[in-house]
Amino acid sequence: MHRGSQQSARRRQWLLGHKHPEDYPHVSATVHAMGQSHRPFSTRHRIVTVQGETRDVVVIGEELRDDSGTLIGTHGYYIDVTRIRDAQMDATVANIVDTRR
Repeated sequence: MHRGSQQSARRRQWLLGHKHPEDYPHVSATVHAMGQSHRPFSTRHRIVTVQGETRDVVVIGEELRDDSGTLIGTHGYYIDVTRIRDAQMDATVANIVDTRR
């Protein structure tokens, strides 16, 4: 593996390092596909924060390349949708309870 490939592999591992273990295969496949297709990507998955909290996120991004065209990472948006998920769960549970009464 040449130096650029080693750096790219390290960056990919860093990028994937904070993903929830159960979501790692899906996110890894998405990042790999983006690297092959050179197209923007989006995914919904969980991350684990440095405080150990699990958060649901939607990610919209694209490749980030240096001046020589070498893939050096991704850039885009991480949107934390944890509160939306929690509100939906609360509403769903309340609805189930109401229909059971």
